[in-house]
Amino acid sequence: MIKCGLYARVSTDMQAEVKNGSLDTQIDLLQKYVEVKDSTSPEEEWTVAAIYREEGKSGKNVDRPEYKRMIQDIERGKINAVLCTKIDRASRSIIDFYHFQEFLKEHEATFISLRENWDTSTPEGRCFLNIFLIVAELERERTSERTKEKMQWRAEEGLHNGGQILGYDNDPDDKGVPKPNEAERELVLLIFRTYVKEKSFRATAPVVNEKGYRTKSYVSRRGHVRTGKKFNNTHIMRILQNEFYIGKIAYNGEVYEGQQEPIIPMELWNKVQAIIESKRAKRSKSRKQNLHTFLLQGLVKCGWCKFYMTPYYGMNHQKKPYFYYQCTCKIHRGNKECKMKAVPAQALEKVVADRLIQLSDDQKRVQDLVAEATTNNSERMKSLMQARKNYQRLLKDIEKKLDALVESIAERKVGIKTISQKIIDLEEQKSQIEQEMMENEVTLAEVKQKAVSVAQLEQKLTTFEELFTEATPEERKDLLRLHINHLIYTPDGIQLALFDSANETDRIKVQREDVVGCPSGIRTPIPGTKIQCLAIRRRGNTVPKG
Repeated sequence: MIKCGLYARVSTDMQAEVKNGSLDTQIDLLQKYVEVKDSTSPEEEWTVAAIYREEGKSGKNVDRPEYKRMIQDIERGKINAVLCTKIDRASRSIIDFYHFQEFLKEHEATFISLRENWDTSTPEGRCFLNIFLIVAELERERTSERTKEKMQWRAEEGLHNGGQILGYDNDPDDKGVPKPNEAERELVLLIFRTYVKEKSFRATAPVVNEKGYRTKSYVSRRGHVRTGKKFNNTHIMRILQNEFYIGKIAYNGEVYEGQQEPIIPMELWNKVQAIIESKRAKRSKSRKQNLHTFLLQGLVKCGWCKFYMTPYYGMNHQKKPYFYYQCTCKIHRGNKECKMKAVPAQALEKVVADRLIQLSDDQKRVQDLVAEATTNNSERMKSLMQARKNYQRLLKDIEKKLDALVESIAERKVGIKTISQKIIDLEEQKSQIEQEMMENEVTLAEVKQKAVSVAQLEQKLTTFEELFTEATPEERKDLLRLHINHLIYTPDGIQLALFDSANETDRIKVQREDVVGCPSGIRTPIPGTKIQCLAIRRRGNTVPKG
């Protein structure tokens, strides 16, 4: 599981006090990133484990309360991934950031920046940054090569390269040769035998969990207690494919004879691998045939748990494929976490397309949407213009303060050492505001460019049926994504959020003929489903407090 810590920072208290301001914007972007990653990564579960709001703190050093709390959470294992909108949110000091990266590597955590932006305002600063990065990268590569050579040698000698493995305990007196843990040995055997019976990673996990078993508990080298957690399909998959259990050491694509005692019989291992390979071959064959294009991929959300619903397919006894959307929460966490049944893909796609076609035929509704979309665009532009004025006012205030400080030095009212830190802080605030002002200007230019004319939007909506009818499946998929921001599905209704529409609610009844055949056990009722069309305003910059 990827346990994400979202770190957001602003340099001034004034920025922190703005409601829905820079801090809220940063956190909102990070939350959406995690949500998308979770919906598009079936092998890994992404979740927000903690949020760190650094209010009015400079990034020139690491003496920040939320930053320190984040470091403690990484040490405790509460989070294993740090997310920022930009690198300079974590640190403006290259040295500090380098040490931060080393700390993350030591604790097997990762750092993700949505948009890398080294903030260097002088040629000297940029030169120093480039030199530092080159030297640091060179040293990392040398260290990496030495480490790889050492790990390669250990693997060839049949020694374990580190880490905890369910079924074994590391032996401090014989490092590299873990010894079997008898209690955990039985658990590993149970997992293999259960998979032979269930023939599914996802079906095996709840069987093991219901018997009270959990992942491996251990105490790290630094004394941190790692408690066991419920198994999920990823845990099961990794265990079943780990050659360590048959006395092998796998490294860098090669397999070597290990010195550890095997705990899984070869007959059971081969049986499990045969099942995995046969299922992999079936999935590969289905993908090659490209039997269905999921038109709403990445757009459907579960109305019960708000997770995205991902494309899936199944076969009946006659080998006929059925396609549907399945909640990712249910996939990762099991039936107890979400009760949403799978939704037939073709039926849902037809219902949504028919609704857009119906909308394009309703001239009055088209005109209403056009008028309100134009109003929304105008209001957004007004907000951005106000933001520009407020940024200019903030910059003017900082310039006055800087002039006053420089004048006081010139008149020898105070010493340079006394006032230099204040000047540095003000310059950093100025740089931050200029950066946000530039982003505001870019957004303003985009809004002006995307200003929707009544004729253009009306043409777009009224030609939807013609375009959709003539389009290929891939073109239909692209066409729907141009109109739909997302849709939220429940058996009782569908909320359809369209781009460039206003707060408009429209409910329609879907006829029973809209449901196509689907196998028993996966049908979610679509007959009688209501569709509610909602507005989505494209997000803009928040107006700073003037």
